[in-house]
Amino acid sequence: MRVFGIWGVFLSMCLYTWHNWYRGVLFLIITLAVVERPDMPNALLGISGLNPWNLMLISTLLAFTFTRREFAPRLKSGILTLVLFYGVVVLVAFLREIGDLEGIYEYAELASLRAPTRKSIILDDAFNTFKYLVPGILIYFGCSSYFRLKEALAALMLLNVMLGLLVVKSMGFDAAGSGDELEQTAIRRIDRDVGYHRSDLAILLAGGSWALFNYARMFKSKILFYLILASSGVCGLAIGLTGGRSGMAIWAMLALFFGITRYRFILLVGPLLCAALVATVPAVQERFLQGIVYSEEENKHSRRAAQKGLEGGEVDVSSVTSGRTVIWPHVIEKIADAPFIGYGRRAMQRIGLSSQLLSEQGERFPHPHNAYLELLLDNGFVLALPVLAFFIIVIQMSVTLMFDRALPIYMIVGAITLSFVLSFLMGAVAQQSFYPKVSSVSMWVSIALMLRVSMERKLLEQQPDKKNSTAIDTGYKRSKSLLNKQRQISWLKSPVDKINRDS
Repeated sequence: MRVFGIWGVFLSMCLYTWHNWYRGVLFLIITLAVVERPDMPNALLGISGLNPWNLMLISTLLAFTFTRREFAPRLKSGILTLVLFYGVVVLVAFLREIGDLEGIYEYAELASLRAPTRKSIILDDAFNTFKYLVPGILIYFGCSSYFRLKEALAALMLLNVMLGLLVVKSMGFDAAGSGDELEQTAIRRIDRDVGYHRSDLAILLAGGSWALFNYARMFKSKILFYLILASSGVCGLAIGLTGGRSGMAIWAMLALFFGITRYRFILLVGPLLCAALVATVPAVQERFLQGIVYSEEENKHSRRAAQKGLEGGEVDVSSVTSGRTVIWPHVIEKIADAPFIGYGRRAMQRIGLSSQLLSEQGERFPHPHNAYLELLLDNGFVLALPVLAFFIIVIQMSVTLMFDRALPIYMIVGAITLSFVLSFLMGAVAQQSFYPKVSSVSMWVSIALMLRVSMERKLLEQQPDKKNSTAIDTGYKRSKSLLNKQRQISWLKSPVDKINRDS
Protein backbone atom coordinates (compact mmCIF):
# COMPACT_ATOMS: atom_id res chain seq x y z
CA MET A 1 0.00 0.00 0.00
CA ARG A 2 2.87 2.35 0.81
CA VAL A 3 4.37 1.77 -2.66
CA PHE A 4 1.09 2.72 -4.34
CA GLY A 5 0.90 5.84 -2.17
CA ILE A 6 4.44 6.87 -3.13
CA TRP A 7 3.74 6.37 -6.82
CA GLY A 8 0.48 8.29 -6.49
CA VAL A 9 2.20 11.32 -4.95
CA PHE A 10 5.01 11.38 -7.51
CA LEU A 11 2.71 10.86 -10.51
CA SER A 12 0.46 13.68 -9.26
CA MET A 13 3.48 15.95 -9.00
CA CYS A 14 4.57 14.92 -12.50
CA LEU A 15 1.30 16.34 -13.80
CA TYR A 16 1.59 19.44 -11.62
CA THR A 17 5.01 20.28 -13.04
CA TRP A 18 3.35 21.17 -16.33
CA HIS A 19 1.51 23.92 -14.46
CA ASN A 20 4.53 25.05 -12.43
CA TRP A 21 7.81 23.27 -13.16
CA TYR A 22 9.67 25.32 -10.54
CA ARG A 23 7.61 23.78 -7.75
CA GLY A 24 8.46 20.41 -9.26
CA VAL A 25 12.16 21.17 -8.80
CA LEU A 26 11.54 22.11 -5.17
CA PHE A 27 9.70 18.82 -4.67
CA LEU A 28 12.66 16.94 -6.16
CA ILE A 29 15.01 18.66 -3.70
CA ILE A 30 12.87 17.93 -0.64
CA THR A 31 12.27 14.28 -1.53
CA LEU A 32 16.02 13.63 -1.72
CA ALA A 33 15.70 13.11 2.04
CA VAL A 34 13.82 9.85 1.48
CA VAL A 35 14.72 8.76 -2.05
CA GLU A 36 17.67 6.63 -0.86
CA ARG A 37 15.64 4.71 1.69
CA PRO A 38 15.45 0.94 1.02
CA ASP A 39 11.64 0.99 0.98
CA MET A 40 11.49 3.43 -1.96
CA PRO A 41 10.46 1.79 -5.27
CA ASN A 42 13.44 1.43 -7.63
CA ALA A 43 11.78 0.27 -10.84
CA LEU A 44 8.66 0.67 -12.95
CA LEU A 45 7.32 -2.11 -15.18
CA GLY A 46 10.54 -4.01 -14.56
CA ILE A 47 12.70 -1.15 -15.91
CA SER A 48 15.60 -0.71 -13.51
CA GLY A 49 16.38 2.90 -12.65
CA LEU A 50 12.92 4.18 -13.56
CA ASN A 51 12.05 5.03 -9.97
CA PRO A 52 9.61 7.77 -8.88
CA TRP A 53 12.33 10.40 -8.42
CA ASN A 54 13.89 9.80 -11.84
CA LEU A 55 10.48 9.85 -13.50
CA MET A 56 9.70 13.13 -11.75
CA LEU A 57 13.05 14.53 -12.90
CA ILE A 58 12.31 13.65 -16.53
CA SER A 59 8.85 15.21 -16.31
CA THR A 60 10.26 18.40 -14.78
CA LEU A 61 12.94 18.68 -17.46
CA LEU A 62 10.34 18.30 -20.22
CA ALA A 63 8.07 20.86 -18.57
CA PHE A 64 11.01 23.27 -18.24
CA THR A 65 11.94 22.78 -21.90
CA PHE A 66 8.47 23.39 -23.32
CA THR A 67 6.93 25.89 -20.88
CA ARG A 68 9.65 28.13 -19.45
CA ARG A 69 9.31 31.86 -20.10
CA GLU A 70 11.53 33.38 -17.39
CA PHE A 71 14.57 35.44 -18.20
CA ALA A 72 17.80 34.44 -16.46
CA PRO A 73 20.84 36.70 -16.57
CA ARG A 74 23.81 35.14 -18.30
CA LEU A 75 26.71 34.08 -16.12
CA LYS A 76 30.01 35.88 -16.43
CA SER A 77 32.08 34.35 -19.20
CA GLY A 78 34.76 33.14 -16.77
CA ILE A 79 32.44 31.24 -14.42
CA LEU A 80 30.35 29.94 -17.35
CA THR A 81 33.49 28.55 -18.98
CA LEU A 82 34.50 26.78 -15.78
CA VAL A 83 30.99 25.34 -15.32
CA LEU A 84 31.03 23.93 -18.85
CA PHE A 85 34.57 22.67 -18.39
CA TYR A 86 33.49 20.90 -15.19
CA GLY A 87 30.91 18.97 -17.18
CA VAL A 88 33.51 18.12 -19.83
CA VAL A 89 35.88 16.76 -17.17
CA VAL A 90 33.19 14.45 -15.78
CA LEU A 91 32.22 13.28 -19.29
CA VAL A 92 35.82 12.63 -20.40
CA ALA A 93 36.56 10.69 -17.20
CA PHE A 94 33.52 8.49 -17.84
CA LEU A 95 34.37 7.87 -21.52
CA ARG A 96 37.89 6.79 -20.58
CA GLU A 97 36.45 4.47 -17.95
CA ILE A 98 33.81 2.79 -20.10
CA GLY A 99 36.44 1.83 -22.67
CA ASP A 100 38.50 -0.16 -20.16
CA LEU A 101 36.55 -2.10 -17.51
CA GLU A 102 38.80 -5.14 -17.13
CA GLY A 103 40.45 -3.88 -13.94
CA ILE A 104 37.06 -3.24 -12.32
CA TYR A 105 35.96 -6.82 -12.98
CA GLU A 106 39.22 -8.21 -11.63
CA TYR A 107 38.91 -6.23 -8.41
CA ALA A 108 35.29 -7.32 -7.92
CA GLU A 109 36.29 -10.96 -8.32
CA LEU A 110 39.23 -10.64 -5.93
CA ALA A 111 37.12 -8.79 -3.32
CA SER A 112 34.25 -11.30 -3.67
CA LEU A 113 31.91 -8.54 -4.77
CA ARG A 114 29.21 -8.59 -7.38
CA ALA A 115 30.80 -7.25 -10.55
CA PRO A 116 29.04 -4.20 -12.04
CA THR A 117 27.63 -4.56 -15.52
CA ARG A 118 28.36 -2.13 -18.32
CA LYS A 119 24.76 -0.93 -18.04
CA SER A 120 25.03 -0.26 -14.30
CA ILE A 121 28.29 1.64 -14.79
CA ILE A 122 26.68 3.82 -17.46
CA LEU A 123 23.74 4.53 -15.13
CA ASP A 124 25.90 5.23 -12.08
CA ASP A 125 28.81 7.15 -13.61
CA ALA A 126 27.03 8.99 -16.41
CA PHE A 127 23.29 9.36 -15.86
CA ASN A 128 23.32 9.47 -12.05
CA THR A 129 26.29 11.83 -12.00
CA PHE A 130 24.77 14.44 -14.27
CA LYS A 131 21.22 14.11 -12.91
CA TYR A 132 22.29 15.48 -9.51
CA LEU A 133 23.35 18.71 -11.23
CA VAL A 134 19.92 19.21 -12.80
CA PRO A 135 18.09 20.62 -9.72
CA GLY A 136 20.74 23.32 -9.33
CA ILE A 137 20.65 24.24 -13.03
CA LEU A 138 16.85 24.50 -13.02
CA ILE A 139 16.90 26.52 -9.80
CA TYR A 140 19.20 29.07 -11.44
CA PHE A 141 16.83 29.54 -14.40
CA GLY A 142 13.64 29.43 -12.36
CA CYS A 143 14.57 31.73 -9.47
CA SER A 144 12.94 34.74 -11.14
CA SER A 145 11.49 36.53 -8.12
CA TYR A 146 12.26 37.17 -4.49
CA PHE A 147 9.43 34.87 -3.46
CA ARG A 148 10.89 32.05 -5.55
CA LEU A 149 14.24 32.63 -3.89
CA LYS A 150 12.59 32.21 -0.49
CA GLU A 151 10.87 29.03 -1.69
CA ALA A 152 14.16 27.54 -2.88
CA LEU A 153 15.92 28.35 0.38
CA ALA A 154 13.03 26.83 2.35
CA ALA A 155 13.16 23.62 0.29
CA LEU A 156 16.94 23.37 0.72
CA MET A 157 16.71 23.85 4.49
CA LEU A 158 13.82 21.40 4.79
CA LEU A 159 15.89 18.72 3.05
CA ASN A 160 18.65 19.02 5.65
CA VAL A 161 16.24 19.17 8.59
CA MET A 162 14.49 16.01 7.39
CA LEU A 163 17.81 14.19 7.05
CA GLY A 164 18.78 15.26 10.56
CA LEU A 165 15.47 14.08 11.99
CA LEU A 166 15.75 10.75 10.17
CA VAL A 167 19.20 10.17 11.69
CA VAL A 168 18.00 11.01 15.20
CA LYS A 169 14.94 8.79 14.77
CA SER A 170 17.03 5.92 13.44
CA MET A 171 19.79 6.10 16.06
CA GLY A 172 17.93 7.21 19.17
CA PHE A 173 19.86 8.06 22.34
CA ASP A 174 20.42 4.52 23.57
CA ALA A 175 22.11 3.26 20.41
CA ALA A 176 25.67 3.23 21.70
CA GLY A 177 27.58 2.78 24.90
CA SER A 178 31.07 3.36 23.47
CA GLY A 179 32.77 4.88 20.43
CA ASP A 180 33.14 1.49 18.75
CA GLU A 181 29.49 0.63 19.33
CA LEU A 182 28.39 4.04 18.07
CA GLU A 183 30.29 3.51 14.82
CA GLN A 184 28.97 -0.01 14.23
CA THR A 185 25.39 0.93 15.12
CA ALA A 186 25.50 3.96 12.80
CA ILE A 187 26.83 1.85 9.92
CA ARG A 188 24.00 -0.63 10.35
CA ARG A 189 21.04 1.63 11.16
CA ILE A 190 21.69 4.69 8.98
CA ASP A 191 22.28 2.60 5.87
CA ARG A 192 19.09 0.68 6.62
CA ASP A 193 16.79 3.58 7.59
CA VAL A 194 18.18 6.62 5.73
CA GLY A 195 20.07 5.12 2.80
CA TYR A 196 22.96 7.63 2.82
CA HIS A 197 26.53 6.69 3.71
CA ARG A 198 26.97 7.85 7.30
CA SER A 199 30.26 9.71 6.66
CA ASP A 200 28.83 11.60 3.67
CA LEU A 201 25.75 12.38 5.73
CA ALA A 202 27.85 13.75 8.60
CA ILE A 203 29.68 16.14 6.23
CA LEU A 204 26.42 17.20 4.58
CA LEU A 205 24.77 17.88 7.96
CA ALA A 206 27.80 19.86 9.13
CA GLY A 207 27.17 22.29 6.30
CA GLY A 208 23.41 22.05 6.76
CA SER A 209 23.60 22.90 10.45
CA TRP A 210 25.42 26.19 9.81
CA ALA A 211 23.31 26.92 6.74
CA LEU A 212 20.23 26.72 8.96
CA PHE A 213 21.92 28.94 11.53
CA ASN A 214 22.43 31.65 8.88
CA TYR A 215 19.01 31.02 7.34
CA ALA A 216 17.35 31.98 10.65
CA ARG A 217 18.39 35.58 9.95
CA MET A 218 15.65 35.76 7.28
CA PHE A 219 12.86 35.71 9.86
CA LYS A 220 11.72 38.60 12.04
CA SER A 221 9.29 36.38 13.92
CA LYS A 222 10.97 35.17 17.12
CA ILE A 223 9.03 31.89 16.97
CA LEU A 224 10.33 31.06 13.49
CA PHE A 225 13.80 32.34 14.35
CA TYR A 226 14.19 30.04 17.34
CA LEU A 227 12.51 27.15 15.51
CA ILE A 228 15.15 27.37 12.77
CA LEU A 229 17.92 27.58 15.37
CA ALA A 230 16.51 24.46 17.03
CA SER A 231 16.55 22.73 13.64
CA SER A 232 20.22 23.68 13.31
CA GLY A 233 20.80 22.03 16.68
CA VAL A 234 19.02 18.87 15.51
CA CYS A 235 21.43 18.62 12.57
CA GLY A 236 24.34 19.11 14.97
CA LEU A 237 23.05 16.29 17.18
CA ALA A 238 22.59 14.08 14.12
CA ILE A 239 26.25 14.60 13.17
CA GLY A 240 27.33 13.15 16.50
CA LEU A 241 24.96 10.22 16.14
CA THR A 242 26.42 9.29 12.75
CA GLY A 243 29.78 8.71 14.41
CA GLY A 244 31.43 10.57 11.53
CA ARG A 245 34.54 12.22 12.93
CA SER A 246 35.05 14.25 9.75
CA GLY A 247 31.61 15.76 10.16
CA MET A 248 32.24 16.63 13.81
CA ALA A 249 35.58 18.29 13.00
CA ILE A 250 34.08 20.21 10.06
CA TRP A 251 31.20 21.47 12.21
CA ALA A 252 33.75 22.79 14.73
CA MET A 253 35.87 24.43 12.02
CA LEU A 254 32.81 26.12 10.51
CA ALA A 255 31.89 27.34 13.99
CA LEU A 256 35.35 28.90 14.25
CA PHE A 257 35.05 30.42 10.76
CA PHE A 258 31.67 32.05 11.38
CA GLY A 259 32.71 33.01 14.91
CA ILE A 260 35.69 34.95 13.56
CA THR A 261 34.00 36.45 10.49
CA ARG A 262 30.39 37.11 11.51
CA TYR A 263 29.19 36.05 14.96
CA ARG A 264 31.69 36.49 17.79
CA PHE A 265 29.34 34.98 20.37
CA ILE A 266 29.80 31.57 18.68
CA LEU A 267 33.35 31.47 20.08
CA LEU A 268 31.77 31.40 23.55
CA VAL A 269 28.64 29.35 22.86
CA GLY A 270 30.27 26.75 20.57
CA PRO A 271 32.22 24.91 23.30
CA LEU A 272 29.07 24.86 25.46
CA LEU A 273 27.12 23.21 22.63
CA CYS A 274 29.84 20.60 22.21
CA ALA A 275 29.74 19.90 25.94
CA ALA A 276 25.96 19.52 25.77
CA LEU A 277 26.29 17.02 22.90
CA VAL A 278 28.84 14.96 24.81
CA ALA A 279 26.60 15.01 27.88
CA THR A 280 23.65 13.81 25.77
CA VAL A 281 25.58 11.11 23.88
CA PRO A 282 28.82 10.32 25.80
CA ALA A 283 29.98 7.90 23.10
CA VAL A 284 30.48 10.87 20.75
CA GLN A 285 33.57 12.01 22.69
CA GLU A 286 35.12 8.55 22.66
CA ARG A 287 34.40 8.17 18.94
CA PHE A 288 35.88 11.58 18.09
CA LEU A 289 39.08 10.95 20.08
CA GLN A 290 39.38 7.36 18.92
CA GLY A 291 43.04 6.69 18.16
CA ILE A 292 44.24 10.18 19.11
CA VAL A 293 45.17 9.95 22.77
CA TYR A 294 44.88 6.87 24.92
CA SER A 295 45.22 6.72 28.68
CA GLU A 296 45.51 3.51 30.65
CA GLU A 297 41.91 3.85 31.75
CA GLU A 298 40.70 4.39 28.16
CA ASN A 299 42.59 1.30 27.00
CA LYS A 300 40.48 -0.86 29.28
CA HIS A 301 37.31 0.23 27.43
CA SER A 302 38.66 0.51 23.87
CA ARG A 303 38.49 -2.64 21.80
CA ARG A 304 40.82 -1.24 19.13
CA ALA A 305 43.43 -0.10 21.63
CA ALA A 306 43.44 -3.53 23.24
CA GLN A 307 43.78 -5.27 19.89
CA LYS A 308 46.73 -3.08 18.88
CA GLY A 309 48.43 -3.24 22.28
CA LEU A 310 48.66 0.56 22.63
CA GLU A 311 50.22 1.99 25.76
CA GLY A 312 48.98 5.05 27.58
CA GLY A 313 49.61 8.28 25.65
CA GLU A 314 50.22 6.61 22.27
CA VAL A 315 48.57 7.79 19.07
CA ASP A 316 47.24 5.30 16.53
CA VAL A 317 47.57 7.23 13.25
CA SER A 318 45.94 4.45 11.24
CA SER A 319 42.90 4.51 13.52
CA VAL A 320 42.66 8.32 13.40
CA THR A 321 42.58 8.28 9.58
CA SER A 322 40.69 4.96 9.26
CA GLY A 323 43.59 3.43 7.33
CA ARG A 324 43.76 6.22 4.75
CA THR A 325 47.41 7.05 5.45
CA VAL A 326 48.27 3.51 4.37
CA ILE A 327 46.92 3.95 0.84
CA TRP A 328 47.63 7.62 0.09
CA PRO A 329 51.37 7.12 -0.63
CA HIS A 330 50.49 4.43 -3.18
CA VAL A 331 47.94 6.75 -4.83
CA ILE A 332 50.42 9.63 -4.97
CA GLU A 333 52.97 7.32 -6.60
CA LYS A 334 50.46 6.41 -9.32
CA ILE A 335 49.60 10.08 -9.85
CA ALA A 336 53.29 10.78 -10.44
CA ASP A 337 53.30 8.13 -13.19
CA ALA A 338 50.61 10.01 -15.19
CA PRO A 339 50.56 13.55 -13.75
CA PHE A 340 48.99 15.42 -16.66
CA ILE A 341 46.02 13.39 -17.93
CA GLY A 342 45.47 10.67 -15.31
CA TYR A 343 43.75 7.35 -15.99
CA GLY A 344 40.00 8.04 -16.22
CA ARG A 345 37.23 7.43 -13.71
CA ARG A 346 37.53 4.61 -11.13
CA ALA A 347 41.23 4.64 -11.89
CA MET A 348 42.20 3.01 -8.61
CA GLN A 349 40.36 -0.17 -9.61
CA ARG A 350 41.11 -0.03 -13.32
CA ILE A 351 44.91 0.24 -12.94
CA GLY A 352 45.00 -2.59 -10.39
CA LEU A 353 45.88 -0.49 -7.32
CA SER A 354 42.77 -1.58 -5.40
CA SER A 355 43.57 -5.23 -6.10
CA GLN A 356 47.18 -4.72 -5.01
CA LEU A 357 46.17 -3.10 -1.71
CA LEU A 358 43.59 -5.80 -1.05
CA SER A 359 46.27 -8.46 -1.47
CA GLU A 360 48.82 -6.61 0.68
CA GLN A 361 46.63 -5.03 3.36
CA GLY A 362 43.64 -7.36 3.39
CA GLU A 363 41.20 -4.41 3.20
CA ARG A 364 39.02 -3.07 0.41
CA PHE A 365 39.94 0.35 -0.98
CA PRO A 366 37.82 0.90 -4.13
CA HIS A 367 38.74 4.62 -4.18
CA PRO A 368 41.44 6.81 -2.60
CA HIS A 369 39.25 8.13 0.28
CA ASN A 370 40.42 11.61 -0.70
CA ALA A 371 38.55 13.60 -3.33
CA TYR A 372 41.61 15.65 -4.30
CA LEU A 373 43.75 12.57 -4.90
CA GLU A 374 40.87 10.92 -6.77
CA LEU A 375 40.53 13.97 -9.00
CA LEU A 376 44.25 13.97 -9.81
CA LEU A 377 44.46 10.20 -10.25
CA ASP A 378 41.49 10.14 -12.62
CA ASN A 379 42.06 13.34 -14.58
CA GLY A 380 45.58 14.61 -14.01
CA PHE A 381 46.57 18.22 -13.38
CA VAL A 382 45.42 19.45 -16.78
CA LEU A 383 41.75 18.66 -16.11
CA ALA A 384 41.85 18.97 -12.32
CA LEU A 385 43.05 22.57 -12.08
CA PRO A 386 39.97 24.14 -13.74
CA VAL A 387 37.71 22.13 -11.41
CA LEU A 388 39.56 23.46 -8.38
CA ALA A 389 39.52 26.96 -9.91
CA PHE A 390 35.72 26.74 -10.13
CA PHE A 391 35.44 26.18 -6.39
CA ILE A 392 37.91 28.98 -5.65
CA ILE A 393 35.76 31.42 -7.64
CA VAL A 394 32.60 30.14 -5.93
CA ILE A 395 34.18 30.82 -2.53
CA GLN A 396 35.32 34.27 -3.62
CA MET A 397 31.83 35.20 -4.89
CA SER A 398 30.17 33.81 -1.75
CA VAL A 399 32.50 35.75 0.54
CA THR A 400 31.78 38.92 -1.46
CA LEU A 401 28.05 38.40 -0.97
CA MET A 402 28.38 37.56 2.71
CA PHE A 403 30.18 40.83 3.45
CA ASP A 404 27.91 42.99 1.29
CA ARG A 405 25.62 44.90 3.68
CA ALA A 406 23.50 46.51 0.95
CA LEU A 407 20.78 43.86 1.35
CA PRO A 408 20.35 41.22 4.10
CA ILE A 409 19.69 38.53 1.49
CA TYR A 410 23.26 38.92 0.21
CA MET A 411 24.72 37.93 3.56
CA ILE A 412 22.27 35.06 4.03
CA VAL A 413 22.77 33.46 0.61
CA GLY A 414 26.54 33.97 0.72
CA ALA A 415 26.84 32.41 4.20
CA ILE A 416 24.60 29.45 3.30
CA THR A 417 26.68 28.71 0.19
CA LEU A 418 29.90 28.95 2.17
CA SER A 419 28.49 26.54 4.75
CA PHE A 420 27.90 23.83 2.16
CA VAL A 421 30.96 24.49 -0.04
CA LEU A 422 33.49 24.73 2.81
CA SER A 423 31.98 21.65 4.43
CA PHE A 424 32.37 19.75 1.15
CA LEU A 425 35.93 20.91 0.50
CA MET A 426 37.08 20.11 4.03
CA GLY A 427 35.36 16.73 3.89
CA ALA A 428 37.08 16.05 0.56
CA VAL A 429 40.35 15.51 2.45
CA ALA A 430 39.04 12.25 3.93
CA GLN A 431 36.30 11.16 1.50
CA GLN A 432 33.68 12.75 -0.79
CA SER A 433 34.11 13.04 -4.56
CA PHE A 434 34.18 15.88 -7.05
CA TYR A 435 31.82 13.80 -9.20
CA PRO A 436 28.30 15.01 -8.28
CA LYS A 437 26.30 12.58 -6.14
CA VAL A 438 23.17 12.64 -4.01
CA SER A 439 24.93 13.92 -0.87
CA SER A 440 26.28 16.96 -2.73
CA VAL A 441 22.96 18.20 -4.17
CA SER A 442 22.55 20.69 -1.30
CA MET A 443 25.88 22.25 -2.24
CA TRP A 444 25.06 22.48 -5.95
CA VAL A 445 21.65 24.06 -5.27
CA SER A 446 23.20 26.61 -2.90
CA ILE A 447 25.84 27.44 -5.54
CA ALA A 448 23.08 27.97 -8.12
CA LEU A 449 21.22 30.33 -5.78
CA MET A 450 24.42 32.23 -5.01
CA LEU A 451 25.20 32.62 -8.71
CA ARG A 452 21.68 33.86 -9.46
CA VAL A 453 21.74 36.37 -6.60
CA SER A 454 25.21 37.53 -7.69
CA MET A 455 23.98 38.12 -11.25
CA GLU A 456 20.86 39.91 -9.99
CA ARG A 457 23.09 42.03 -7.76
CA LYS A 458 25.12 42.98 -10.81
CA LEU A 459 21.91 43.95 -12.69
CA LEU A 460 20.76 45.98 -9.71
CA GLU A 461 24.01 47.95 -9.70
CA GLN A 462 23.81 48.56 -13.45
CA GLN A 463 20.09 49.22 -13.91
CA PRO A 464 19.59 52.63 -15.52
CA ASP A 465 16.24 53.59 -14.02
CA LYS A 466 15.82 52.48 -10.42
CA LYS A 467 12.60 54.46 -9.96
CA ASN A 468 10.75 52.28 -12.43
CA SER A 469 12.41 49.02 -11.48
CA THR A 470 9.47 47.84 -9.38
CA ALA A 471 7.04 48.07 -12.30
CA ILE A 472 8.43 44.99 -14.02
CA ASP A 473 7.19 41.58 -12.93
CA THR A 474 8.59 38.44 -14.52
CA GLY A 475 5.44 36.40 -14.01
CA TYR A 476 2.89 38.75 -15.61
CA LYS A 477 4.63 41.18 -18.00
CA ARG A 478 5.06 39.18 -21.19
CA SER A 479 5.25 41.78 -23.96
CA LYS A 480 8.48 41.99 -25.93
CA SER A 481 9.22 45.59 -24.96
CA LEU A 482 8.77 44.94 -21.27
CA LEU A 483 10.77 41.73 -21.47
CA ASN A 484 13.65 43.60 -23.10
CA LYS A 485 13.46 46.23 -20.37
CA GLN A 486 13.30 43.57 -17.70
CA ARG A 487 16.65 42.21 -18.85
CA GLN A 488 18.22 45.31 -17.28
CA ILE A 489 16.28 45.21 -14.00
CA SER A 490 16.75 43.00 -10.96
CA TRP A 491 13.94 41.72 -8.77
CA LEU A 492 16.03 41.83 -5.58
CA LYS A 493 14.55 45.08 -4.23
CA SER A 494 11.08 44.71 -5.72
CA PRO A 495 8.27 45.59 -3.24
CA VAL A 496 5.68 43.90 -5.50
CA ASP A 497 6.80 40.47 -4.37
CA LYS A 498 3.26 39.37 -3.56
CA ILE A 499 2.19 39.31 -7.21
CA ASN A 500 5.23 37.16 -8.02
CA ARG A 501 4.02 34.22 -5.98
CA ASP A 502 2.80 32.05 -8.81
CA SER A 503 5.21 33.32 -11.43
